[in-house]
Amino acid sequence: MPFFAQGTGGLLGDLGGLISGATLLGKIVLAILFAMSVLSWALMVERGRRLGRATRGNARFWEQFLPAREDAGALRRLGAWAEQQREAPLAVVYHYFSREILPGAFGQANSPERLRTLGEVLARGVDRVATEEMGKLERGVSWLATFTSTAPFIGLLGTVYGILTSFLEIGRQGTASLDAVGPGIAESLVATVAGLAVAIPAAVAYNYFVGKLKQQDADLQALGAHLGDLLAREDLRLEAPAPAPVAGRALS
Repeated sequence: MPFFAQGTGGLLGDLGGLISGATLLGKIVLAILFAMSVLSWALMVERGRRLGRATRGNARFWEQFLPAREDAGALRRLGAWAEQQREAPLAVVYHYFSREILPGAFGQANSPERLRTLGEVLARGVDRVATEEMGKLERGVSWLATFTSTAPFIGLLGTVYGILTSFLEIGRQGTASLDAVGPGIAESLVATVAGLAVAIPAAVAYNYFVGKLKQQDADLQALGAHLGDLLAREDLRLEAPAPAPVAGRALS
């Protein structure tokens, strides 16, 4: 353990020496990569927590919604519960439904024509609210893709410049000794490692978040289908013909 600590401390000391002795452009490149790393990790933590809350909230919503589909009273009570669940996208969409569609869908003066109109309003409204909720969840995720694609090239800039300075040093000293080319090559490798250290975690997090966002979108589409089914079922109930009365037999 002391040997490991000593080796780690020596490596960090060497890296610190390379950074402090780097050229101005090398320091600028490393500073940019450090800022990108801080921003990407902060974004990963914040988006991860936000998507986690949304996923847990959606799971709670399904637990409440699926048993309540057959009862208009339960659906109304669910609307009051959903109003308090602002971090669950499904609850936000259902709150819109309970506020704008539900009162008219199960009213006394209902008709098939009215339900069809409500169905059209529902489709547009759910699409609008779902788009707003997805926009909130996607906020900032595109920056991870930007960091993934740009960080290696910024590191490559430092790499190319470090190798260039090494060749210039060879020309000035007239020798290709390690003392002449070592510092420039080491600086270039540090820039390469820094660029990859930014890009790899950002790429992993971006792909993970994209998968989570696809699941959120699928849940929103499923809820929209469920709500449309509620209106369609009520429409079928209203259009069902009343049972014909059974004629009594004439007594002889």
